[in-house]
Amino acid sequence: MMRGAGLSVLGSLIAGPAMASGYIPGFETRDTLGSHAECVARLEAAAGQAAAAVEPKTVRPDGSTREVTLEPITQGVERANAQQARYRAKLWYAHGTPRADIGRMEYSASWQETNLTCDGKVLITHNSQGYTSSAFGPLDTPPASETP
Repeated sequence: MMRGAGLSVLGSLIAGPAMASGYIPGFETRDTLGSHAECVARLEAAAGQAAAAVEPKTVRPDGSTREVTLEPITQGVERANAQQARYRAKLWYAHGTPRADIGRMEYSASWQETNLTCDGKVLITHNSQGYTSSAFGPLDTPPASETP
C-alpha cells in the first residue's frame, strides 16, 4: 500500500513544467563496517568527492551556462564524540539558457544532499535530491565568434 503512495508522489514530482520545484526524499540505509575509523574514512571520502565535483561557471558558444557549487551544511566531517561523526553538504547544479524569444536568460538548478552519520561502526546514509523552479535574468551576451 505504501509503495503505491510513494510512486504517486514521485510521479507528481517529475510531472514536468506544471511543477514549480520538487524534493525527492531519500531513504535511510545502515551499513555495519569493520570499525568506527573505517566509517569516518567513508565520510571523509564523501567530503573529498563533493569538493572535487565543484566546477566554476562556464559559458558555451551558444551562451548557455553551467556551474556546480558546494553548500556545506556541516563544517566538513564533524565529530560529536569518540563514537559519533557526521557529514552533510549539498551539491548545486546550476544551468542558464539564453531565451532569445523573450530576451532573457532562463536559470534552473538541481541539488543533491549528502547526509552521512557514523554511530560507532554503523554508517547511516540518508541522501535526498530536488530542483528549483526556473528564474529569469538579463540575457548574457554570448561570446563573440572569431572571424578569420
